[in-house]
Amino acid sequence: MAALLTLPEARDTLKVRDSGDDTLIAALVDGVTAVIEHEVGAVTPREVVLDIRECGREVALPESNVLAIVSASNSVGDLPVTGMTIDSSGILRGAAGLPRGFWQLRLQVGMDPVPPAIKAAAREVLKEAWAIRLGPDTEAHKRPFLISYRTMVWLEPYRTGPGFS
Repeated sequence: MAALLTLPEARDTLKVRDSGDDTLIAALVDGVTAVIEHEVGAVTPREVVLDIRECGREVALPESNVLAIVSASNSVGDLPVTGMTIDSSGILRGAAGLPRGFWQLRLQVGMDPVPPAIKAAAREVLKEAWAIRLGPDTEAHKRPFLISYRTMVWLEPYRTGPGFS
């Protein structure tokens, strides 16, 4: 998975000039990316492959923020994706129905470009994670959460929620 912030962006956010901390910063950025994507779905553009089992007219996809349907295939070969659509709630439909049996769907997911509010939220979480590394006597350790209220407000318009209603 690609990182939500580059190393120079992260170093600038943390006001760190010494490259001796780059390994730790890169690890924190990976963690921050996972935390943000847990809240809002895929952010960093990438390709994913989903295994689809028996379905009829529609299927709810576990992935959010789908940019494009790349391809579909089964054990026999490629399947046509023309007529397949994914609505904003993540429901895949086919104009003539969907293939039956076991098949795979390849999707391009993420956000392109990444909204500035999500970048700002990632920077905020990175600062919190960086402060926690200083030890248990710091102010950051006294808070029972990593994601601040301010961060959640930035993420709110993009949150995927726990499921369908």
